[in-house]
Order: sequence, then C-alpha cells, then structure tokens
Amino acid sequence: MQEIIVSWSRRRADSPKTFTRRWKWTREDRARIEFYRTELAGCISSATFDAMLEGVNSESLLPFIFCYTVRLKDLDLGFVEAGLVARSWFCLGEGFENLRRVLGPGPRDEGFKYIEDEVEGEDTGYNDPDTEPDDIYVQEQFLTKQMPAGAEEEGALWFNVNIGAPGNYLPGLRGVIRLQSRSTIYQFPLTALSGWSAKYIAPLLFLPNLQELEVEGHATIGGLKDQFYYPLSIPLQLYKGLKSKVKRLSLVDGRMRVDDYDALAELTGNLEYLQIYHTYRYEELSPQEYASIASFFRKNNRSTLSLEEICINDIPGTDMVDVN
Repeated sequence: MQEIIVSWSRRRADSPKTFTRRWKWTREDRARIEFYRTELAGCISSATFDAMLEGVNSESLLPFIFCYTVRLKDLDLGFVEAGLVARSWFCLGEGFENLRRVLGPGPRDEGFKYIEDEVEGEDTGYNDPDTEPDDIYVQEQFLTKQMPAGAEEEGALWFNVNIGAPGNYLPGLRGVIRLQSRSTIYQFPLTALSGWSAKYIAPLLFLPNLQELEVEGHATIGGLKDQFYYPLSIPLQLYKGLKSKVKRLSLVDGRMRVDDYDALAELTGNLEYLQIYHTYRYEELSPQEYASIASFFRKNNRSTLSLEEICINDIPGTDMVDVN
C-alpha cells in the first residue's frame, strides 16, 4: 500500500441522520485491542485505544493503521468535517444530544453486553435514549473518549496527537513523501482556537522523507474578536535548531499572526516553493505583511527558495516590496 485517501463524507455534524450507530467489538476483538494497547504503548496513547473501544470515532483507528503502512508514500487526510472534531460544538449541547440519541447504549449498559458469537455492529434494538443511565453519558467523560481533550486541541485529530516527533514517528509515516492535512471552513464558536492548532504543523514538517506538505484550516488565534492567542514560537521551541527537508509547502486559510509565520519559517531550510493563500473570509494580512513573511522564508531558505517560487494570496514574491 503506497497511497491512502481519507474520506469524511459519511457523517455531517449538522445532520444527525447521517450518523451511524456505535460499533460493537466482540470480546475477542476487545482482547486483541487491549493487547495492542500494551504492544504499541510507545507509539499510541492509551486514550486513543479508549476511543477505539468506544466504537464511535473511527478516526481513532488511523494511528493504529499507520503503525503498519510502512510502504506508504502519499497520504491525503481529506477535508476533515470540522464540526465533528470541534469540542465546543459538542459542549454547547447540540452535538452531544445528537450523538446521545443516535449512538445507542454505552458499553456499560445492559443492552450493550458482548456475546461471544455476536456479529460486529449488530443492532441491539435500542431506541429510547431516555432509558439510558445518565452516568454513561456524563458529558466530559464521554467526550474524552471521542476526541483529544484540552483547549489547544480544538479541532485536532487522534492522528495529530499520536503522530510522534523527530526520531520517533509512527512507522507507517516514515516513508511518506506527500501529505495533505485539511479542514472544512468552519468558524468554531466561542472557542480558544479558530481551527486546528497550528503547532501540529511542526511534527508534519519533520517527517523524515516528506517533500511536499499542504495544510489548511490551522490557527493560533480564536475566540470572540480573536481574544485568544497561542504564539507558535512557544510550542516550536521543541524543534529549535532542526531544519525540515520539505521542499514544497502550502498553507491555506491559516489564522495566524506574522510572528507565527516567522517561527514556522525558522523550521524550514530546504524549501523550493512556498504558497500561502487565504480566501476572502480569512484575509487578515496586509501587503506589507506579505513582504515580511516572504523575507522570513527567504532568510531561512536562501540557497533553495527564489522570489519567483513564493506566492502569497496570488501575489508573487517578485512583486512584493522590500523582500530580500
């Protein structure tokens, strides 16, 4: 297997009828998953295995899959359905109630017992959510088994929190040459971030064989009137002194400040092409800031990145003023 394309077309956050029932693992399956929890403890977090066992968020299976796809070259994570991974959407009640009514009973409920010879995914006949014990659906406990917890994890995937770091990546990602990680355009309401945390761009940049990277929907700012700000320079201190091998980088609809682009540029050193693009909805940079950003990347990729190969919001580097 050399190529994987992930599709997010099955469920829509605003349409409960597109949701599916909770997946039921057999006892044998659960025992096997518990075995891998120990076997792969150095690669995948225990919380991710909890999410797998819950049978709700199938994206939690990706880190496990990427432990074995050692021939993988091209990875397209698709356009993530942002509403399905936006913790605030669930906490506000709408998503939580939709899931509660659609999924059926939780693993501790009487109607969810595991039978040795049962068929995976078999319908239990559960129809009335009001008969489900409330403690099964204690909101915070439930959500921590569906998506990574924490304010800065808004919109993050289990893939993001398990990818690894330089010298310790998931085995199936070490040979990836081209990678796309994108999110649907979605403004998370009243949240700490207006997209998935841009800090997760860094571990992608340092995948050992990656040459082309495209990301979309990342952020360091958010909240009402952008009141929250998480400077990218802080988490990127972990990578200080390292230089990415990536040659082509595209950053689309990222909600970041100029200093964040500077911090990101310091991680690069072999770029041959740079594209930064914002749709009208996210146009927050001035032409003067375009020039500053282009200069940041030129400074760190002097021998490989020419002005002709820089494009920010359809303006080529050669047309920017004061770019060195």
